[in-house]
Amino acid sequence: MPEEKKNPKDMVNFLKSKSKTANDLFFIMLGEELDWDIDLFIDLCNREEITIVGGIFPAVIKGNNLYKDDMIIKKMSATSAPTLVRNIQYSPEVFYPIIDKVDMDNKQTAIVLIDGLAKGVDIYLSDLYKQVGDTVNYIGGGAGTMSLKQKPCVFCNEGLFMDAAVVCFVDSQVNLGVKHGWKNLLGPLIATKTNFNTLEELNWSSPFDLYAKIIKEDSGQDINRDNFLEISKVYPFGIAKENDEYVVRDPINLNEKGEITFFGEVHENVILDVLKGSKEDIVEAAQEAAEEAGNSVSAVSDNLMFDCISRPLFLKEDYSKTLELIIDTLKKNGNKETLEGALSLGEISSHRQSYLEFFNRTILLGVFYD
Repeated sequence: MPEEKKNPKDMVNFLKSKSKTANDLFFIMLGEELDWDIDLFIDLCNREEITIVGGIFPAVIKGNNLYKDDMIIKKMSATSAPTLVRNIQYSPEVFYPIIDKVDMDNKQTAIVLIDGLAKGVDIYLSDLYKQVGDTVNYIGGGAGTMSLKQKPCVFCNEGLFMDAAVVCFVDSQVNLGVKHGWKNLLGPLIATKTNFNTLEELNWSSPFDLYAKIIKEDSGQDINRDNFLEISKVYPFGIAKENDEYVVRDPINLNEKGEITFFGEVHENVILDVLKGSKEDIVEAAQEAAEEAGNSVSAVSDNLMFDCISRPLFLKEDYSKTLELIIDTLKKNGNKETLEGALSLGEISSHRQSYLEFFNRTILLGVFYD
């Protein structure tokens, strides 16, 4: 890590030296093992009137490597002050109107960071989209740590929070690539009873009993609470979208009632499929995302990637090769900018100018251009 990043005081001096206008915003991604006093850093930034937005993630991405104890800093030009929303499951009642912050005649990008383990993610994103719509492209991710224990992970000049989200609008355009590589194994199934991100009934019966039966018939494996994460990483659920890829839901917990909890919400009576994928499919999807994001883009200014934490867990030693493939694909399209980003607990995007979604098990790559 460069010397200027080793402590908050030096970091603030570094940012101050880079800040040239009142519109400058520093977008910061911190690896979860970075030993850093965030509260002090925020306080010092406020004293120096430096605008910041950021999150804590399982790891940050630099080139073809992952770092749990490092950070990514991106200087951007904000078109308005960031908007923080706390207690996002109640956001329709407390969401601060931001439509006046969006210049409809000027191409902008909305960067959205959210507590990836919070309830109410869909409520927040729906409310945001109702106010702003498709006048901007959206890119962002769920912050949090590999432990999957909820704690404060989203920060801005107002502080460090959990159950929160922050959105900032920047004066740049972005081309998006969103892919996952998971294929249909069995469905349709009906989510007959849900509670935010917990599936309580599937086809009017225990979600786990049906899920375990499907896995047993496909692989011969017996899934239980002890091996749930190890086996379920091969069998995510998917919500079908017309003329587009599945919105994947990643099973992350099984309780004693046989209820399954996901990253991201599952609405009652939504149609679900059980998915399956191979390493080859997942790697190919990463290349497709890079091709899609880099297609027909000139004057590239930056690359920003959010990749679900489940993907490196699934790919293991092949993950760095996947990053190399993404970099090579971008370079073939003339993109020489460094690949940077974070492993995330969910990915946020308005893919193909469509509705704002919270994805799981997905690679989201944004190529910024002027």
